[in-house]
Amino acid sequence: MIRITHLTYAMRHLVLGVAMLAGVVGLQVSSFAQVSPQATFQKAPDFSFTTNEVLCVFHFVHTAADGEHSSQSYRAFIEENTAEDPVFAALVADFKSIDFTQGYRRSGLPKRRYRARTVMDFMWTHSAASTDLEDFSQRIFGLLPIQEHAKLEDVLAKAQPYYKRLVWNPQLANIQRTERFLDAYEDRVSRLFYQVSSFYGTPWPSDISFTTALCPIPLASGVTSAVPKVNTLVCSYLSENDEDYKATLGVAVHEMCHSIYDEQPADLQKQIDDWFMLSKSPFATHAYTYFNEGLATAIGNGWAYEQLNGYIDEEDWYADETINGFAKAIHPLINSYLRERQTIDRPFVDAAIEAFAKTFPDADRDLNVLFNRVGIYSNTENEESLTEYTDELFKRFKVSSSFLRAPLSSPGAKSSMGYPQLTKLIIIDSEPAENWERLGGKFEEIAAVNRPRSKNYSYTFYDNPSKSTIVLLVVENADALSQLLEVYKLQPLVDLGQSVSLDRRAGE
Repeated sequence: MIRITHLTYAMRHLVLGVAMLAGVVGLQVSSFAQVSPQATFQKAPDFSFTTNEVLCVFHFVHTAADGEHSSQSYRAFIEENTAEDPVFAALVADFKSIDFTQGYRRSGLPKRRYRARTVMDFMWTHSAASTDLEDFSQRIFGLLPIQEHAKLEDVLAKAQPYYKRLVWNPQLANIQRTERFLDAYEDRVSRLFYQVSSFYGTPWPSDISFTTALCPIPLASGVTSAVPKVNTLVCSYLSENDEDYKATLGVAVHEMCHSIYDEQPADLQKQIDDWFMLSKSPFATHAYTYFNEGLATAIGNGWAYEQLNGYIDEEDWYADETINGFAKAIHPLINSYLRERQTIDRPFVDAAIEAFAKTFPDADRDLNVLFNRVGIYSNTENEESLTEYTDELFKRFKVSSSFLRAPLSSPGAKSSMGYPQLTKLIIIDSEPAENWERLGGKFEEIAAVNRPRSKNYSYTFYDNPSKSTIVLLVVENADALSQLLEVYKLQPLVDLGQSVSLDRRAGE
């Protein structure tokens, strides 16, 4: 971060923990001799590692409520220690009932970039800066309706004793040990910042510091998680593991890259979007989908690791095969640009697309890649059916970004079907002939072929106008959809322009 996006975060940091462990142990001040002397003359923002009890209490309840980007291991620990407590269960239920999704959309940014700020984003940043729960309440006043605000106040106040008993008090010595270790690296990470922000083309104000907000998980093994929220990087670690805290350094650099990428100037974001759009390579779509994560991994786990340790980490850098492969493929390119103080430009984007194409020659027909970023469409508006359909997809494929539009005739569905370089998954569970004809008015490929006569089938094709792959699933129910997706999970390489049927013969 669990629904896919959470798994992405959890898997990422599991590998980061392993990858950074060996090198950080032997870190010497002299290893920074590899950092260009220019970096020392630039005023970089302060970089600190802190443990804030307010944020930790919020993180504790958020995890218990199966919140976005939360750790499965931490949630299991909380559930085990509160299983027979109806009072705590009621607190979690109250927290779940609060809507943190409201927010605003940042204008002037490309559709394929991160454009939203939600109430939850501000919960993380404000909790990291709060001195106590009362201060936190004052900082966030107005972000939620007054009744919801009061409910959150009550939940956190009553949850704090649970947190102190289960985590804070028994882990205090480990928390202090972690901070002592990481305090020694604050200036060093800050010195790396200027090169990274220059590469991204993000002019970060020197007086806006970065805070890595540490959240101890009282376990010796398990999966951790992290999430960047502007200048606050929320990172959990295994406090019962004497070595795990050392990996937090790598996690922080990786997540810092995501924040810097998100804060690129709007004009540069548009340029990058245009460079991918103007590419004639069929792999541009997929390279762009993995661009943010690939850059963060190549810089955090590749370049920064080498800067800090004096050698390249030869192990996997990321638990996802595509992200790991892409990051390693562009690593030499990253090194060159950082060494020469170059900012991302069109030649870099073109080279990254070419590297992706060489590394993953079947990406344009691999559903593991195609479904990473997907628009989901359905002719039904039934909430229960839509939930079943998306759950079937998410439990089989890693989806890092998605949206849902229904019905097919809605203005939102019609307009977004033309979105460029975006895989579309269209699910039809009734009136197949009528919906096939309707889609034929949107996609020439459908209009040019005869509709399969099976009751349950898929048809996959490439739409040239939008430079996108379209996966059409015609099913009778969620069970049939599950079976079709299972076929694709076992055989993810699709033949474009071909149909797959669950029926042995049409009409059976």
